[in-house]
Amino acid sequence: MSYQIITDSAADLPESFIKEHDVKVLPLMVNWRGEEHADRTVDLDAFYQSLSAGEVAKTAQIPVNRFDTYFRELAEIGVPVLYIAFSSGLSGTYQTGVMVAEQIKEEYPDFDITIIDSKSATMGQGLIVMKAFALKEMGKTKMEVEEAVAFYVAHIQHIFSVGNLDYLHRGGRLSKASAVVGAMLNVIPILHMTKEGKLEKIDQVRGRKKLMKKMVETFGDNGAGHDEPEFAFVYSPDVKEESVKMQSLVEEKFKGKLMASRELGVVIGAHTGNQLHSVFFLDTKDPYLSE
Repeated sequence: MSYQIITDSAADLPESFIKEHDVKVLPLMVNWRGEEHADRTVDLDAFYQSLSAGEVAKTAQIPVNRFDTYFRELAEIGVPVLYIAFSSGLSGTYQTGVMVAEQIKEEYPDFDITIIDSKSATMGQGLIVMKAFALKEMGKTKMEVEEAVAFYVAHIQHIFSVGNLDYLHRGGRLSKASAVVGAMLNVIPILHMTKEGKLEKIDQVRGRKKLMKKMVETFGDNGAGHDEPEFAFVYSPDVKEESVKMQSLVEEKFKGKLMASRELGVVIGAHTGNQLHSVFFLDTKDPYLSE
């Protein structure tokens, strides 16, 4: 039986991929300038300009009724579902999806739905989704794709930096004192996602001139030196030119394949600010899709 792979907007999938593969993307929400918006409906330039001006945006997970409506439609027609969800370490979206699915299964006990915690965000989650679709289109069963997704979740890496430490303070990632001292010393933190799907600082540099070199070094130190590395980049609009330079450095040094490059969506961006650089990759060779 055919099945459907879905995800949420935290994956920051490229629009071209969504259209080409007809991906169902459930939107998280952002409250900006006093109004609630679904992710992917907000003008990115205006949003990030407002952050630069000191405005604050607040985010929320996918509403329960939206989960219920969509899952119920699929349950009624008997379509199996694989939902690859935003990291449970950063949002309650995964837990809410599980709760709603369990409630619907009380009415439709034969409803075949699997919800996987990606333990990832933005194109870390997006790469997992892209690979899941590639396997499905090769004719792999839902169970086979689930097995592969579990492997990808365990091996996806996120390396990123943010320009303004104050955003991390607001999100509870740094103390106010650390944020103030960091700003005074021009310190830029380099972070990654832990195996539990939470953010962790792994290094720092002083000044943007050193940032690109250090990001590329960190990329290699975290498992990207294997054969046939694939990577994706996500960036805030303010640092697009720097991100293009970093992509060139990575491609030149590691001779890998660029899977996607895109601007950061507003839900993740509300927490990271307008100067984010990020690179995503598997820390080992892909045993499911390697030639």
